[in-house]
Amino acid sequence: MNISGGLKITEPAADLAVIAAIVSSAFHKPLPKGSVFFGEVSLSGEIRSAHLSYSRIKEAQKLGFLQTICSYKTQDFDQNKDVQINKMKSIREILGILTKQQNKTHN
Repeated sequence: MNISGGLKITEPAADLAVIAAIVSSAFHKPLPKGSVFFGEVSLSGEIRSAHLSYSRIKEAQKLGFLQTICSYKTQDFDQNKDVQINKMKSIREILGILTKQQNKTHN
């Protein structure tokens, strides 16, 4: 993916974050605050696990993220009680996250 201004993203795990941002923008619904998205996305929309998922989640915890959204294939491990890990099979599930987020802001 190329970003205006010349930045080029080559990290496959950024696929899910980029797609989440596009879906959020297209539907005019914000992504959940304090969330981090990572995972490779296939042409069919399946979310694949990213290399070094455990390290990525631990780093997100250190940086203060409250929620991690990643592949359903990501291995389980002892979670920090302050961070929620949501696993997704398909990019279609992003809409569910946006709908939940919108319902929270309206209640």
